Amino acid sequence: ESGNVIAKKGTGDVPACYNMSWSKYDISFETTHSSVVLLMLSNVAEGSGNDLAIDDIELRVYSTNDLDDTSTTG
Repeated sequence: ESGNVIAKKGTGDVPACYNMSWSKYDISFETTHSSVVLLMLSNVAEGSGNDLAIDDIELRVYSTNDLDDTSTTG
């Protein structure tokens, strides 16, 4: 484990939401490692109503072939 950060994304302050709408956040990165650690941090002080729901976390592996659009139509 190298401990190097390979990608980082901030959401800024997540606004209070009273109608239960979802916000989508995504990030892409390239790595040569066979494993990664997903770390999510909250910037809200403890005891300040730090209620947050996280759902449907997806990690997908794409090969370089998936990124090349070599399809043709005839």
